[in-house]
Amino acid sequence: ERNVSVELTTSSATASESSDYSQLNHFVLTFSTGLSSQCAIVKILDDTVLEANQSFSITLSALSNPEVVYIPQETDVAEITIREDSFDYIEVAFEKDFYHVSDEAQWLQVCIVIVKGELERNVTVELDTIANNNQTNQPLDSDILEAHMLHFLPGQSSYPPNNKQCELITIINDDIVEGNETFELTLSTTLYPKVVIATSNTTVFISPEFVDTVAIGFSEELYMVQEGDGSVEVCVNIDSGSLQREVVVSLATYPNTAEASVDFSPLSADITFGATTSQHCLEISILDDTCLEDTQNFYVALSSTDRAVTFTPGRQNSSVDILEDMDYVEVKLDSASHTILSEDDTMGSGNSVEVCLLVTGCFERNVTVDLATSPITAVYGRDYPLQDTQVVFVPPEYGASGMGLPSCSSGSDSGSGSGSGSGSGSGDCNEEPPTTQLCIDVFAAHDEILEYDEEFALRIVPSDAALKPLDPNTTTITIIDNDYVSIGLAGNKYQTTDDAGYVKVCAELVDGELERPVTVLMTTMDGTATADYVPLMSKELNFVSGQSDHMDRTQCLNLTIMDDSILENTEEFYVHLNYTPMEDRAVVFIPPLNSNSTIYIQEDQSDSVEIGFLQPQYYITECDQCTVEVCVGLLEGTLEKSVTVKVESQDGSSEYGLDYNVVYLNSTLNESQSVSCFDVTILDDTCLEPSQNLSLHLSSYEDAVMVEDHPSTTVTIFEDSLDFVEVSLLKEVYEIANEDDEIGDGGRIVVCTVLQGCLHRKAPFRFFTREDTASEGSDYVPLDLTLNFGSESMTQSGSGEAAFLQSGSDYISSGDYSSGALFEEDDLICVVIQSQSDSILENSERFSIFLDMLDPAVHIEQPSNSAITIVDNDYVEVGMQYNEYITTEGEGSLQVCVEVVSGVLERNISVELTTYSETASSRDYRPLNGEFLVFEPGQVLQCTYVNIIDDSILEWNETIILRLHTNLSSIVRIVSEKSEIIILEDDTDFVEMNMNSTRFLVAECDCNISICVEFTDGILERNVSVSLSTEQGTATNTDDFLEIGGREIKFTRQNAAGDLICTELSLMDDKKTEYVEHLSVVLQGSEERIARIGPRNYSSVAIVDNDFVEVGLEQEDLQSIEIHGGMNTVTACVAMRTGVLERPVQVDIFTIDRGYCKAGFDYVIPNRPYVSFLPGEAGGVKRCFNITVVDDVIVEDDEYFSLMIQPSSADDSESSVQVLAKLDAVGMSIAEDPLDGVIIGLSSTKFKGYESNGYVQICAVIVEGHLERNVSVELQTVKTSKDSATIFDDFSPITNEVLVFLPGSTAGTEVCFDLAVVDDDIIEKDEILEIELTTDEDNVVGLGVTRANVTIEDAGNDKLYLTMNVTSTNVSEEAGMGTEQVCVQRSPAVMEKEVVAFISTVNETASAGEDYIPLENEPLVFDNSVFVICHDLLTMDDSKVEGIETFGLMLESNDPAVVITNGYIQVSIIDRDIDPFIFVIIIVSVVLFVFVILICLVLSIILAFCFCSRRGRYKFGGNNLSIQNTYVVTGGLNDTLKADPKAGENMDLTVVPNPSFEPAPICDDGEEQKTSL
Repeated sequence: ERNVSVELTTSSATASESSDYSQLNHFVLTFSTGLSSQCAIVKILDDTVLEANQSFSITLSALSNPEVVYIPQETDVAEITIREDSFDYIEVAFEKDFYHVSDEAQWLQVCIVIVKGELERNVTVELDTIANNNQTNQPLDSDILEAHMLHFLPGQSSYPPNNKQCELITIINDDIVEGNETFELTLSTTLYPKVVIATSNTTVFISPEFVDTVAIGFSEELYMVQEGDGSVEVCVNIDSGSLQREVVVSLATYPNTAEASVDFSPLSADITFGATTSQHCLEISILDDTCLEDTQNFYVALSSTDRAVTFTPGRQNSSVDILEDMDYVEVKLDSASHTILSEDDTMGSGNSVEVCLLVTGCFERNVTVDLATSPITAVYGRDYPLQDTQVVFVPPEYGASGMGLPSCSSGSDSGSGSGSGSGSGSGDCNEEPPTTQLCIDVFAAHDEILEYDEEFALRIVPSDAALKPLDPNTTTITIIDNDYVSIGLAGNKYQTTDDAGYVKVCAELVDGELERPVTVLMTTMDGTATADYVPLMSKELNFVSGQSDHMDRTQCLNLTIMDDSILENTEEFYVHLNYTPMEDRAVVFIPPLNSNSTIYIQEDQSDSVEIGFLQPQYYITECDQCTVEVCVGLLEGTLEKSVTVKVESQDGSSEYGLDYNVVYLNSTLNESQSVSCFDVTILDDTCLEPSQNLSLHLSSYEDAVMVEDHPSTTVTIFEDSLDFVEVSLLKEVYEIANEDDEIGDGGRIVVCTVLQGCLHRKAPFRFFTREDTASEGSDYVPLDLTLNFGSESMTQSGSGEAAFLQSGSDYISSGDYSSGALFEEDDLICVVIQSQSDSILENSERFSIFLDMLDPAVHIEQPSNSAITIVDNDYVEVGMQYNEYITTEGEGSLQVCVEVVSGVLERNISVELTTYSETASSRDYRPLNGEFLVFEPGQVLQCTYVNIIDDSILEWNETIILRLHTNLSSIVRIVSEKSEIIILEDDTDFVEMNMNSTRFLVAECDCNISICVEFTDGILERNVSVSLSTEQGTATNTDDFLEIGGREIKFTRQNAAGDLICTELSLMDDKKTEYVEHLSVVLQGSEERIARIGPRNYSSVAIVDNDFVEVGLEQEDLQSIEIHGGMNTVTACVAMRTGVLERPVQVDIFTIDRGYCKAGFDYVIPNRPYVSFLPGEAGGVKRCFNITVVDDVIVEDDEYFSLMIQPSSADDSESSVQVLAKLDAVGMSIAEDPLDGVIIGLSSTKFKGYESNGYVQICAVIVEGHLERNVSVELQTVKTSKDSATIFDDFSPITNEVLVFLPGSTAGTEVCFDLAVVDDDIIEKDEILEIELTTDEDNVVGLGVTRANVTIEDAGNDKLYLTMNVTSTNVSEEAGMGTEQVCVQRSPAVMEKEVVAFISTVNETASAGEDYIPLENEPLVFDNSVFVICHDLLTMDDSKVEGIETFGLMLESNDPAVVITNGYIQVSIIDRDIDPFIFVIIIVSVVLFVFVILICLVLSIILAFCFCSRRGRYKFGGNNLSIQNTYVVTGGLNDTLKADPKAGENMDLTVVPNPSFEPAPICDDGEEQKTSL
């Protein structure tokens, strides 16, 4: 009911005021009483510009009294959208009707222009390429554009220069020999009628700027053909390049060692290649001249006048080798026999004979004839020196005609030697083939041995296939012997006695050696002796073959000597040696000084007397200073003068000075005194000893006094009863430091006693052990040993091992004492105590050892027993269950486990787990810091958890290291201490990128501007990439800027939100006056899921004009080579090309590495990476700098990098310097140093794997060096004599298996191969084979380990099943021995090693030693021939009334291949002892029962005779039992035999004697049959 006013105000969103709508600026609307609505008009303007829908807003506000006008918030603004009408459009067309470009241009810029209209929105047109009449071979000539989009931007119109969009089409030089080519460009759009296409297509012409080429060459560098094949085919190929037209090459032959028209037919030909041909082949005729010759060759060569033809390196020329065919020459010896007339010539060096060879036939190469000798009766080396030799025939000179034929002239030329010389040729060319002769001298050796004439053979050995031997091809060479020997008597004088019976006289071979028999004659002549010997007359002495002057040189005769019983002087006679029979006179010489000898005969001595002791034995008990009388007397003969004999004492078991005083005296007898006596004094030494004795010996001073019959007597000293010794243990406590020694047979200690007193006899006492916490048999080897020891020796009985140590001797153990220094006055008697290794980790255990007295003279003193502690040194092996765990970042927790790999636990142990970061950090997981895992007895696996945290950070997969360690290293061994946890990245993490700025305003210049991409959101722990590309607006590529095409921008884990990464956009001054020009830089993501592009996805660049100078690199390319171990220098220059400077400018120098080439490693650029141009300088000035090439000693291919320049931004040179296109970069190549190399070897000398795995991993390793290219080595298996593995049965052999090391490999890098092994299901020992590493790579300068052994372990994979059975589980207590048996039977597996099992008895209610005889770890040894092993169950009757008692039989084995299927059996012992009262009742019952049985027995006998038949009859013949009906037979020797033959079948059973068995009478004709089974 009053007036109120509001106002309307327009504000632009995308629509523009005054061009798209009329503005309302505080337009007032007044409401009065009764007026409920008011309106305002906004005028919409049509600008004929093609644009998108546009919008603006109208805001409503209170003009006055806002307290009485309420405008709801949701109605205070209205949005107005202006839709585009259908009459606005633009018209576009190709800028040119056609384009012309060279195939070397690399790219073609094609522009689409706006012919009509103006834009305030984005529009898109599509550009496509179409081949024209198949003249363009896309994609070999240009890019294929398929619906490539060109974007026109707001602000572009038909007014230049802001009227076009351009696209670069890559022009590809396809290196095809061809003519001009064309293709079509088409333009289309989906926005019709908003966008109208004025010209929809244009043509592009591609003209070749340079000549493309093809490479042509022979298919082989060498062709080989047999001379008799007739022809050879040579082929010419196009090796690289393509043809679209024909080219012609010429082929021609050229002679070398082969002659044209003689060995081959010359050839010259033109070959035409077209677009469809890649190979041409031609035949060249080969001529056969039938003459023996070497391989000959000629050349074929290619040439061409066509510039498009090049030739493959090494294949423009090729060689043809003509191989010899089946041509041959004939060879023979000149005679079948030759004679060497004298073995020894006048010079003493042997004689010779000439042997000639004849070769018939034509030859144009050297012909070698091998000759070999073989003995007949002559011996090589001793009788002749020639063994094997060669004779070389040199081709004779050719005639005037050449042509490979020998000349027709005749002549001779002989030579001598041991297989060399020149020959002679003869023959008529028109008739017989020529013959060549060559001779050698064959020598005899002078051996100075008398022998018969000898022979050996010389034969032709046909080692050359071109030789055809003819008869005679063997000759026999006879050697005439002319040696002799010298023979004489062996001595000039011999002596003998007249009672000797004979004298031996010898002739000897003085000089020479025999290989044939010769004879000499011996004759005797009287001297003073006449009737004292038997004379000889020309007695023959025969020397035989094999005797010589240095071995077996004599022949002897025994001359008989006769005793005439006459006392007389010495007499002599003579022996004379005569010449041999007539046939040997020429070869035997007797030296005059050795032809005679004298023999002397001396008189003998026959008179004598005999003296000796009167008693052979004297006895006395040990006492102090008592004596015994000993007498010497005349035993035979008569004395008529005094004679003296000597008496000496000698120790027996007694000792001089301790047991008696020495005796040394002379005893004299004469004709009046026939007996002489003396005393021997006895001493008491208080030693415990047996009865002792000493000897008295008699000797004579005269030959006539004989003492041989009674030369000695013995004095025996009996021990008294008061002597004794004391024995005690050395220590009360002992410790076995290691339960198991290094060998694995248990630890040992030596327990010793101290002997006090003197002991000279053997005395017994007993050692024995007793259980405490340690158990006999399982923890230690029990000892029960009786020692009977003495002063020098010791015997023992029982179980155990003992040793005796005297004072001062070295101690046998290094454990408790050293060399017995503490016990110099005492002797030690020791026993060896050995622990039993049970391979179980447990606490220390204890047992005791005791001494027991067995001889009253041996007193046992304290300590008489010792406690022995066994310290366990077993261990277990633990390790990580898996080497690698894989989890995902969001999974939360991961279970990790530690396992006992080997060993058995009977105590607690603990290990610790700790995590270490490798690539992960503390925000990725909760670390474990020494977390304890405790294993209790029997446990083998313990686990814990690692918590994984999702950090919402974009990152690579990350790794945690789990490390296992323990403080119990002496008993716990870590075998797999490390495991990796790999955390995989989840799919929800990402980062966002935006352009840093959306607008740039720059002055036109030859310079670069930085375009930056901003990291706007997210966290990075890995690399991501985006790309920048330029899009043309009004600015033109190459005129105003250099296009960026998908340039990569890489963000790394060091970047965070807000970081910028920039790249350079190059701008160019085109020297034209022009409007401000525009272009856009568009940001795109290559990994859309993880790198998202934000709303600022492009930047607009406005360019303002300016002046500049042009600079560029002077060289087009640079080349260098690595110098081994040094450096090389290359000079590069930057030149100012155009312009004049009035300010200093800088040009930056930088490089871009290609491939493995790296700055700082392969090359070094200057420390100041720029050059400066100064004011006043103009075009033509240049600045140079050096690039140093460094040898990095890395095996690599040739390397490349790009050297580039750009205007420096350090002094604003970007606005004043333009780097000329194509001069901003050059490529530089670095040739590799050929001396760089690596050393590669096998990673170990021993590899091991399990048969069950199926393979063994073999690894090669780089020992030294670094690779940036592939290098390979080869692996093969090698069979040697020591190998036990068999090919195909145990492993698959490999030959030249290639192992490739890839670029980036360094020292320690391994490449592995899985060698396949075969599981043969055989129980066997470990098997071994050998592998070898080789290579033919030049860059592998050395090999490390080249051979290694591979061990294939069975590891218990193949199983042997053992089953234990007993003949009965119920045995009688009274049964005793041999009633029942326990048997172990194995499965029928193939065995190549022995397997041992152990059977033991276990007490249950029965007691071992009272109710049964126990078995304690009784070994059962199975091999491939043993299937069943049995033992008797032995019970004992204790005569006690008791119930059924039981014990167990346990079967065990430590072999991993053994599986026991019935390892425990309970056996019951049934007691049959009876109470006396019950016994009476039983007796009465038995009497009654027997009475009833007798009645039944009588009835049974009657029935048996009535119904007896032949069913079940069995026969006995030899050792076979024939069973005619079905029976089950059990029993046998060392085996249990069960048989169940079918009716009608015979079965042979081996039987053994059992005399206690007699079968009952058989109902067969009433005869009683007895036998033993």
